[in-house]
Amino acid sequence: HGSKQQQQKQQVAAAPAEPKQLRTAGTWYELQSGESIYYYNYATQQTVWEKPSEFDTAAAQPVKPPPSLEETGGWAEMTTADGATYYYHAQGNLTTWKKPSTYKL
Repeated sequence: HGSKQQQQKQQVAAAPAEPKQLRTAGTWYELQSGESIYYYNYATQQTVWEKPSEFDTAAAQPVKPPPSLEETGGWAEMTTADGATYYYHAQGNLTTWKKPSTYKL
């Protein structure tokens, strides 16, 4: 018979794995965690279970790993639903259509 402490340790589940990014459409990511697929809008920070219409109307693309913010001077290159490129700086909460001079890539 194990101690109560040992039993509690056995019941502690491993931390869930980081969700896998499957596709993007506009400002949405399609993510998979375990068997569940859900959608996250990085512009509004909204999470939903139902597939957003952007995946039906936009050409959803497989996700390629983005460069680190260190590599880009803190800027993230984003794409609108109609394919236009813009730049977002989360720390400063800034957006711009022009490539920032501090964008390193």
